[in-house]
Amino acid sequence: MDNYNISRRCCSIIIPDIIAKEADLIVGKNIITGLLDKPGILDDNEINIDELTPDYSILETIDHKYPLDTGYLTYMTRGCTRTCSFCAVPKLEPIYKDKISINQQLDLIKKKHGDRKDLILMDNNVLGSPLFPKIIEEIVEMGFGVGSKFTPPNKFDILCNYIKNEKDQLNISRYEKRIYEYLNEYIFNRITKKEDKLNYLSLLTLYGINKKENIKKELILESKDELNYYVEKYRLKTPKNRYVDFNQGIDCRYVDEEKMKLLSQIPIRPMRIAFDHISLKEKYENAIRLADKYGG
Repeated sequence: MDNYNISRRCCSIIIPDIIAKEADLIVGKNIITGLLDKPGILDDNEINIDELTPDYSILETIDHKYPLDTGYLTYMTRGCTRTCSFCAVPKLEPIYKDKISINQQLDLIKKKHGDRKDLILMDNNVLGSPLFPKIIEEIVEMGFGVGSKFTPPNKFDILCNYIKNEKDQLNISRYEKRIYEYLNEYIFNRITKKEDKLNYLSLLTLYGINKKENIKKELILESKDELNYYVEKYRLKTPKNRYVDFNQGIDCRYVDEEKMKLLSQIPIRPMRIAFDHISLKEKYENAIRLADKYGG
């Protein structure tokens, strides 16, 4: 991915000369070619920016609804085994990494942001890895095998943790808005028992959380335990099917019986098979047939 810091401190790009000319920057000083995948590129510390765990709390501070916001977004390989002329990957990620373990990353995300339903893998060419069987094995071990289920976490707990640890007032205001909507619209409308609904409404009124203009971080945290009784009782807990999405597609040239059989161990949706050139028609058709054979 190309990175550009709007403060103009630095950027990572594959067309450095053009950017340098148009933005009055200097290649090698505030323009970096390639990935930010080593410590010390930007700052004098040991942080590897390319391996930082995504901050999913950002999704609760914006109005846009991302289609993939229910999933873990990550990689299990980097780079590509191909050097297609139309593709920037060989320039951005020239060294192919054949397996990146994501166990710890997913555990950290789950702890900070709650469990997520799907696994969205952004690998450029996962089938090219000689360790592909190990990749599938790890995916299954992490709870994404065929038939695996997901139970939604308590979103109120997650939002309360966000707002408790947030220092930026703008983000606090956005979390307050999210919590107001969750408590007054989603949970309130799910309460079916009349007595519970009246008691819940009384609590919202008591703590001033029933009006958007009154809701405050301190009141939310003070009322959390009492409100959480009703949240936990009425929130959605219906298990849902989990899915794995190789979001960049799989290379039809690598598809064979063995690999498709391995893929059949995980619940892929959708099955994306890359068709980059008409010369690959037969290989693509073969990949489609194998996908159909193994339930893709």
